Amino acid sequence: MSQFPDSKTLDAYLNRIGLAGPPAATEDGLAQVHLRHGEVIPFENLDILLGRGISLQPEDVFEKLVTRGRGGYCFEQNGLLLRALLSLGFTVRPLLARVWVGGITEPREKTHQLLLVNIGGREWLADVGFGTAGPCLPLPFEYDRVSEQPGRRYRLRADEVFGSMLERSVAGGPWEKLYSFTLEPCWQADFEMGNHYVSTHPKSPFTTRVVCSIQTPDGWRVLVNHDLTETMGGTPEHSVVPGGSAYMEMLRDRFRLDLDVPYESFMRQESVSAAG
Repeated sequence: MSQFPDSKTLDAYLNRIGLAGPPAATEDGLAQVHLRHGEVIPFENLDILLGRGISLQPEDVFEKLVTRGRGGYCFEQNGLLLRALLSLGFTVRPLLARVWVGGITEPREKTHQLLLVNIGGREWLADVGFGTAGPCLPLPFEYDRVSEQPGRRYRLRADEVFGSMLERSVAGGPWEKLYSFTLEPCWQADFEMGNHYVSTHPKSPFTTRVVCSIQTPDGWRVLVNHDLTETMGGTPEHSVVPGGSAYMEMLRDRFRLDLDVPYESFMRQESVSAAG
């Protein structure tokens, strides 16, 4: 894992997320980058549905998420953030996690990438690639400490079997498991394997439906096929988005995604029919 090749590449990334200059390698600097990244670069899986596949080559990820203004999912998002943080002078290492969100009770493959950042001997969890279920700000890597964030709370618990378990509570509701991870070293081959599974396996949630999300200053937005949920001030509002040009306009307006393809090229036929 390496940093950006030069200062121009770092400047382009900072410009993409709306930062005028490089922040210091401090806790506040990490928070600035993490927050702006999540509010500007959307989580999305559309290239999978377009049959383009997902490349983890650094130049391909940069060209997609920065140069072309697209989004991506965890391996792309946190891979880009990793290189940005290394370029800013942070000490970072990538890890892999097992996803538990959605009430999963049996362990699944390690298919989620996250980052562990060390600042002055204190470690932080950084993750801009778990959609809007993930934190909008970094979390201190400390067990049983509740991190209050807009509309939700997070905590890490020690798990005898799975290492560390990240949990979330929305609007004062019950705690739910998001993902578990260990501090075992991970290599590029591990991320390539996870990326291949998530982007090609028929049981992956990203190979059969549109999934987009983005943080906002006062909440978050989530799109699954035609179902749009916008949460502002802790109150969710649900709507069904029609197809065609209205759908493409919604992607531009709500998720900063201006695609160069027609609606029919990525929406599965069964999803189009179900949406009426």
